[in-house]
Amino acid sequence: MAQGRSRTETQSRQLNGFSSGNNPKAGAFARMQKITQQRRSLPIASVEKRLAEEVKSNDTLIVVGETGSGKTTQLPQFLFDAGFCHDGKTIGITQPRRVAAVKLQDG
Repeated sequence: MAQGRSRTETQSRQLNGFSSGNNPKAGAFARMQKITQQRRSLPIASVEKRLAEEVKSNDTLIVVGETGSGKTTQLPQFLFDAGFCHDGKTIGITQPRRVAAVKLQDG
């Protein structure tokens, strides 16, 4: 058992992929591999390069896709990886239904 940790905490960390036996780096690596595999299985992953090209070519881009396709979570990461955050630039993602609901609430 890890020094200074309870048995329950150590077991919980192992189950969550934070450690693998006596090598915490191996557990973290396995967890990263699993996350990468899950990201690649999302529908939006197949158009990563095209999305980056479209953002470069257009001032405004509206992306429409099924719920759970990765629009909100993966698109910002794709753009970051493609270098869109240089020179003080930021990436903003909005969800129109949420914006409309807040606007009605404040109305």
